[in-house]
Amino acid sequence: MNLYFRLFRVILAAFFRPRAGLLEETSVTFRVGPGDLDALWHVNNGKYFSLMDLGRLDMIIRTGIGRVLRKNRWYPVIASEGMRFKQSLTLGQQFELRTTPLGWDDKSFYLRQTFLRGDRVIAVGVIRARFLSKNGGTVDAPEIANAVSPGAKSPVLPDYLEAWQATEEALS
Repeated sequence: MNLYFRLFRVILAAFFRPRAGLLEETSVTFRVGPGDLDALWHVNNGKYFSLMDLGRLDMIIRTGIGRVLRKNRWYPVIASEGMRFKQSLTLGQQFELRTTPLGWDDKSFYLRQTFLRGDRVIAVGVIRARFLSKNGGTVDAPEIANAVSPGAKSPVLPDYLEAWQATEEALS
């Protein structure tokens, strides 16, 4: 239930917050509630991934990607995600979730999502997202980017993504 309240809050707030460019970092803030905690009284590792969904939703609305997706009957799926936990979040703590687009290749978009409490990094996640068409098939990342921001070019992707991709391939 806690996530539903946050979901509605994120959607509603996104429509009133400033628009963001395709490659612009966005952020949302939350407070740790009782439903976020595990038996050891810190935020459950799985909850981080659910909160990251909300951060991406804010970004999708504020960048205009959502309008393009609805118009073309496309939808995003997470192809891969990884997380590095550095510290814990506990009951009542306020934190910020920053979503930073890293760029795209021929097929996928890459995002970094960072959890912060003040200036302290709590956790960092990396996401590879693909887009599918409700009419069937996949939609290449450059087509999405061009539909949102005509002529947009991806920045050079960070080197660590290549190593991450190689690890992902080895797991398959």
